Amino acid sequence: MNESQDEVERIVRQVAERAGLDLVFDREQPRSRTARLLRLRSSEHEFCLKLRRVASFDAEAFWHGLMRAQGLPAARLHVHGCLGSWNYALLDWLPEDGVQNAGFELGRAIGRELSRMHDLPVDGVGIVRSGEWEFAEWGSFMEDNVERFFTPRLKELTEHQLPA
Repeated sequence: MNESQDEVERIVRQVAERAGLDLVFDREQPRSRTARLLRLRSSEHEFCLKLRRVASFDAEAFWHGLMRAQGLPAARLHVHGCLGSWNYALLDWLPEDGVQNAGFELGRAIGRELSRMHDLPVDGVGIVRSGEWEFAEWGSFMEDNVERFFTPRLKELTEHQLPA
């Protein structure tokens, strides 16, 4: 993605307008595999603007809302949508203080919260096609993913590493 600084500033202005906030571009964070991450500031708050060209943030917005409603830790999603060829989501910036050195305790806390998240009742899981969820519940979703992705890779690895 080789967008100009002008394009980034234009996107920031448009998202700020949609969110009703006065935002200033701070810096770009290291890119993830699927999105650009921009750190933005207002006079009192820090935000993360996630940008990607494919896939909207609708599912992420749904999960953030559901997690926050259940008291699970999740960044507040202020606004999301599409601007031209960009899908965007404006979230609270989560501070890094204490996270980098939290180690084992952080891992345990994440595991507990992930377990709580997977216990949430849902109407379905996976991709929505023609108004229908791909799977009715987490168990069948996980079984299918293990069968489609994990088992073939494990088989391939073991076949290549074991003598014939």
